Amino acid sequence: MLIQVHPSDIHNIVFKDVPPRQFSPAYLAEREQIWLAEIDKAVHRRDLIWNGILYTVEDIYTTHQGLVVFSLGTCEFKDLVFRNIKGVDYISEVYGMDHLVRPAGVACIPVTTDSRFVFGIRGDFSGGGTHPTGLIGGTLNWDETVVHTWNDVCTHLRKEMGEETQLPYREEDLTYFGVFVHRSMYLFVFWLRLALSSSEVGPFFRPGEFSRMVALTAEEAQDPALNATGVLRGLSKYLPWIPVNS
Repeated sequence: MLIQVHPSDIHNIVFKDVPPRQFSPAYLAEREQIWLAEIDKAVHRRDLIWNGILYTVEDIYTTHQGLVVFSLGTCEFKDLVFRNIKGVDYISEVYGMDHLVRPAGVACIPVTTDSRFVFGIRGDFSGGGTHPTGLIGGTLNWDETVVHTWNDVCTHLRKEMGEETQLPYREEDLTYFGVFVHRSMYLFVFWLRLALSSSEVGPFFRPGEFSRMVALTAEEAQDPALNATGVLRGLSKYLPWIPVNS
């Protein structure tokens, strides 16, 4: 699902802090078991993994004054790892929907001069030998960027762009696309037009997150044969909504 707000109404988006969720002892015990197992895997592949505090979206509502309010809570990175390993269905069935964290994130879809969408070939974080194509972006981290205003979301997006790519762009070209909801994860998605063609973007990555950048048509991104992350696969059907030829 894609929730869109007209760019002229961005000033009506506000953020409200709410308390973090409280989890049962059984949930916390299994979460810790999964977390320790993931640390062991990271050690064996000579990788780093650490805990942190992430924003979650607890509610979205509109007021009589026309404001769009995002109620933001927090969770630990451990909760996201637990969610990713065990799955949304498992956690909701075993522990209840109140234990299913809904992490917030940011993503950017650059567009080349020949109207291709730019993504990155991700690293093998799972240790399973897969290197899927994924979005530029990441979770909205409370311990990196405290969100009070819309500008704070934009600041975090620019930070992610700088950490994951070396793509040259003008900040004023960042255009808000919408909030993409995928299996209880909420992504603030932007797009921007690059002054690069699809044949030029490959080297503009930063080691660690990506091994190279790729530029795809909407049809290529939607191809079931593409080794893509679940988020990209879900979002790809909305790529034709981006006005690349305007």
